[in-house]
Amino acid sequence: MNAYGEAAVAAARRLVRSGSSPEYAWKQAVKDVFPAGSASIDKGCPRGAFLGLCKRGAIAGTRGFYELKDTKNGDYACLAWKALKEDPELASDRVKLWAKVHTDAANENGQLDVVLALWDAGLLVRSPVSDARGESA
Repeated sequence: MNAYGEAAVAAARRLVRSGSSPEYAWKQAVKDVFPAGSASIDKGCPRGAFLGLCKRGAIAGTRGFYELKDTKNGDYACLAWKALKEDPELASDRVKLWAKVHTDAANENGQLDVVLALWDAGLLVRSPVSDARGESA
């Protein structure tokens, strides 16, 4: 598991355990994983992916945090989550998974690290859930 995956797992566990906000859970997790002053702490793509999953209630043991903003990175993460629910075998093939996800992003930039680490840790909901608009995620 890479560092962003490690941060995502730690943040999800903090979120479930303490009931903190998704933003706080992520911020604390990346501070624990990366050295102080590292630009990686502020990288938006993995953070957006984690927050997008939180928004839609994808983290097992939590509710949806519908007040969070929609972002492209969150959308990518949720598309990957949906693809994994439909075909769990995609977890072993990042190239195929990203091909199911990307619409306008040529390169994956940490979003799949977040999704796959949470999936592998059993921290993503595996059954269909509805998002804020009542659509199945």
